[in-house]
Amino acid sequence: MGGSLAVVRWVYNLLMCSLLPAAVPLVAGHLVLSTKRRKTFSRRMGFGPVPAFTGAERPRGPREGRLWVHALSVGEVLSASPLLQELRRRERHREIWFSASTATGIETARKTLSSIVDAVFHYPYDLLFSVRRITGAVSPSAVIIVESDLWPNFLFEMCHRGVPVALVNARISSRSYRGYRRLRPLTAAMFRTLSFVGAQTEEDRLRLRSLGVRPGALRTTGNMKYDRPPPVPDPMDGSGLGRCLGADGNREIVVAGSTHPGEEEILRSCFERLRLQFPDLLLVVVPRDPERSESVCRIFRSGGRFTVCRSSRSADPAGPRPDVTVVDTMGLLSRIYGISRAAFVGGSLVEAGGHNPLEPAALAKPVVFGPHTEDFSDICRALQTEGGAFRVHSPEALENTLARLLKDPLAAERAGRRARRVVEANRGAAARNVDGIADMLAGASPGDHCPASGGGSC
Repeated sequence: MGGSLAVVRWVYNLLMCSLLPAAVPLVAGHLVLSTKRRKTFSRRMGFGPVPAFTGAERPRGPREGRLWVHALSVGEVLSASPLLQELRRRERHREIWFSASTATGIETARKTLSSIVDAVFHYPYDLLFSVRRITGAVSPSAVIIVESDLWPNFLFEMCHRGVPVALVNARISSRSYRGYRRLRPLTAAMFRTLSFVGAQTEEDRLRLRSLGVRPGALRTTGNMKYDRPPPVPDPMDGSGLGRCLGADGNREIVVAGSTHPGEEEILRSCFERLRLQFPDLLLVVVPRDPERSESVCRIFRSGGRFTVCRSSRSADPAGPRPDVTVVDTMGLLSRIYGISRAAFVGGSLVEAGGHNPLEPAALAKPVVFGPHTEDFSDICRALQTEGGAFRVHSPEALENTLARLLKDPLAAERAGRRARRVVEANRGAAARNVDGIADMLAGASPGDHCPASGGGSC
């Protein structure tokens, strides 16, 4: 098997090298057009110092090795938080270094994880130079990947160095499963390198097994998204978050979170009709990408509604009350859900796979989402089954569902309590994943399933 792994790695890098000339102009174009990619490019290439220490004080004593925990972007970073807290509690004398791939992921990690981890840094591009440069600087004793960000050169390099790799909160969507199977010679070699895999569901476990993960490395551990503690809701006392959003007095609030292009136009039409029944209704829109905030404001202003960005409203909370507030800063969505009557979770009216409905559910808020929730199908199904969430398939259905929840506050509260019960009943995945990681560390060697392998370089 050592020879076959070396061959797979050699072929993969040969293909990477052959595509490099065509990729250069595309990458250059992305860097020119995308501020986010420019911010991360040099660090992900492996240029400059790797760690960015958080400065958090740790217990003194002998170190037993460094854990490298990686998450792709914002959603995975937030999912990692309960895992990191449990790792920190059990592995007090290990350093924990944390990486993310995106600028927003790094920003979220620095804001939310600085008290838990020892360093935050950028995950390398899957080029041999970048992987070896950053891996050499981190020098991990084990790697833990959250959810799905798997790359061949990275995994083969860990294998070459004898570093065990765990994949936790693992999920394989139908689309990903088909893609992995089409590239089976490469992906099977990747999956065989994993020392522990904690799958979200039994279906995920079976798919991972068929893709090449060894049976002894697999467990069904549940979804760590259920383990995130809900934020303390900000009271609408005239001086807190509610007032900054324009929610003074007893205004009813609907929050539309993590919205995507194409959804705001639907929400605008829906809101116009709802205002005929609820003249004092406030709509708070939180785009998935804060950089879209001004364009989202223009969409609602085009309908004649007084619309403000949250940052400008915060500067003058005593100003005129808005009809619509668009949130243009990160990190507030969970707290904003807490002051709503009902929450619409975006990425679901368009084909974007949906976003996490557990944030409002954990705050006992009724949840509404569209037909496209492929990335959270099991969670959405559980919430619907218990009566804590409502799926809509048209703008008219969205309007009618929100109208029912606004007209009947007691029914909305009952639905919210059912949603929270689903969250509470499914907690514990983080601890189960740490159990598997501890077993991996106790016998920490990739062993016969991950022999040393060579590989060329571009």
